[in-house]
Amino acid sequence: SYLLLFYCAIYFFKKQPLISIGAIWFISCILLFSNLPVLVAGMVGERLAFSGSLGFCMMIGGVINWINPQFSYKKIRGLEALSILLLLAFSLRTFARNEKWESTTVLMSNDIEHLENSAQANYLLGVHSIKKTLKNYKGSISDIQEIQQSIKYFKRAIEIEPKHYDFHLSLAKAYLSLDENDLAKRSLEDSYALAPKALISLFELAKINFMLKEYKQAISYSSLYLEQSTNNHLIYEMAAFGAYYLD
Repeated sequence: SYLLLFYCAIYFFKKQPLISIGAIWFISCILLFSNLPVLVAGMVGERLAFSGSLGFCMMIGGVINWINPQFSYKKIRGLEALSILLLLAFSLRTFARNEKWESTTVLMSNDIEHLENSAQANYLLGVHSIKKTLKNYKGSISDIQEIQQSIKYFKRAIEIEPKHYDFHLSLAKAYLSLDENDLAKRSLEDSYALAPKALISLFELAKINFMLKEYKQAISYSSLYLEQSTNNHLIYEMAAFGAYYLD
């Protein structure tokens, strides 16, 4: 596609400069985000096409002028009428799409039906959704339902990509927010199995086992944590109280 556009830019340089300018503009803007020069990270990539869209519109205008040099809205004929209908249709589509950009959560919730097989999309939607819910959490039925929906997104992400420890960790935190400690522990153990040296997993496992009065395991995970870092006073407290309660 890029080679074809580049060829058009050269071929029409003298015959139809508007096509050439539009093609070069589009290529220059979109090539940066094509993953060809460098890999582009992040979701919500629709915005990356915004600048390039101007070149695309210029190119389409040049093509219309090339097909029909007499094109003018002063005299509405077939091509002019068709272009007006297309402009109206795309304008309405643009306004409808803009409403979905109210927030990251609204946008992702709308688009997830097209991205249901993307582990990252499901994971990020779960993260943003639960973050928004917990920010103003009041324990209402709607709050609980929102967290349960986030759990579904995390589970779907794990189903697609089961070897990503962050997915299991986020699922565990979602369970913790609902006081489902046994399920949280299971997810934390899955996370630990994938990344045994991750401090956050070790800390959460020590904490959840302490909460469940599994003091031997709490001490064990605390010891593993302390082998890597000795700067967390809470780990010392959990290990100490765990040893105290065992005695």
